[in-house]
Amino acid sequence: MRRWYVVAAAAVLMGCSKSGPGGGVDAAIVNLMPPDTVVLGGVNVAQILKTRAYARLGESRGLPDELEEVARRTGLDAKRDLEEVYAASNGKQTLAIARLNIKDQAAVEKELESKGAKRIAMGSRTVFLAEGHAVSFLDGKVAVAGPVELVRAAVEGMKGDDSNRRAVLAKLSSLPRGSHAWAVSIGGVPFLPVPERGNLANLGRVFASLQAATLAVDLSDGVALAATGDCSDEKSAKQLHDTVRGLIAFGRLTTQKPELLGVIDKIEVAMNQTAVKVNAKAPLDVVETLINAR
Repeated sequence: MRRWYVVAAAAVLMGCSKSGPGGGVDAAIVNLMPPDTVVLGGVNVAQILKTRAYARLGESRGLPDELEEVARRTGLDAKRDLEEVYAASNGKQTLAIARLNIKDQAAVEKELESKGAKRIAMGSRTVFLAEGHAVSFLDGKVAVAGPVELVRAAVEGMKGDDSNRRAVLAKLSSLPRGSHAWAVSIGGVPFLPVPERGNLANLGRVFASLQAATLAVDLSDGVALAATGDCSDEKSAKQLHDTVRGLIAFGRLTTQKPELLGVIDKIEVAMNQTAVKVNAKAPLDVVETLINAR
């Protein structure tokens, strides 16, 4: 599940609808999400492919490996067939939901079978099984992929208490419209890869105690990040605020890349009662330099 959060949160990471996260998720997608979803993220693939950032940095490198993996499991071409990809997780399992632009669903299904996928029926739907995962094309415009039990629930109709899902969707209104990638989490983010010991261990505990967190990424011109963390009280918010500022200061002192200093110095961290907001932007030239130096 951690991989999916990284995709959603930092990969490039889809508007909730054609107008972006702030516009909300349409019912066709919401009805496929697990009712106990606590993390939701997405990548607007079609819009990313139109950005200057992708034209300059992504053409020769392709899309992130995780998006290519979604395409592989569904038998699709990531650039040609994927418009938007959602990742909905209940903290244990993740369901991928893709909005598609395919001309010949039968050809895609045949390609899956040629790669060893087994075609079975689930109710009135056709599902393909491979490598312990399942894929189903619902109407030629939407596909679901993930663990068999989640795909089964999606194609047969999600049931159960949806209070978590509604809480996640409610947070979307706070995200900038038109974000190219975004993620929303409720009930903390304890699965982020933070060390259990050392100076960063305290940050892991702070993240785990968050009531909600959001991240939005804009690739229109460089990489712009906007993150928020909602804490249970002002004391916790102050701790998060000071921890983030401390990490920024540490990063400035230890970075060996001079081009990063200007980016680090412009990171904004603000606290408003129980909420902490972080904004950062890296110009396209700096991003390109960092990528080429890897």
